[in-house]
Amino acid sequence: MVTDIHTTIIKCTTCAQHRLALRRHTTPLTLFPATEPLTELSVDIFEPIPASKKGNRFIFVINNRFAKLTKCVALRRITAMSVASAIIDAWVSAYGPPARILSDQGPQSMSNFFIAVLKMLGIETVRTSAYHPQTNGQDERYHRTTAAHLRHYVADDPSR
Repeated sequence: MVTDIHTTIIKCTTCAQHRLALRRHTTPLTLFPATEPLTELSVDIFEPIPASKKGNRFIFVINNRFAKLTKCVALRRITAMSVASAIIDAWVSAYGPPARILSDQGPQSMSNFFIAVLKMLGIETVRTSAYHPQTNGQDERYHRTTAAHLRHYVADDPSR
């Protein structure tokens, strides 16, 4: 039965035309692997978490795509201004501006203010595909690890 179906599909001209039509409209995915340390970052916001004593409810994750160096910044609000200042304070002041930042299509990273700040620093912005978190998989995996650590930390001392 399997060979009959396979043979029928291969010989079917309508199926072949449809397969070709689908191939014509696809664009190949471009890979942009990091080639040297401290030049390419990926950023993402880990949310929601219970508010800390200082009122922080978000963790902004900055990840070096080559060396896997990660910095986390606790934030009260996730506005474009707070995210831009977190990048400047946590990363640019310590390591200098990177060449490229990979971010999702969140409102903070799509805002004119955020783009203007990065442009002034000479940083190119790259966006992930919509509804495709695997593009920024390194940060997503770090979120999973952070969530597990926070769960154990809160379970050990629920007063925090």
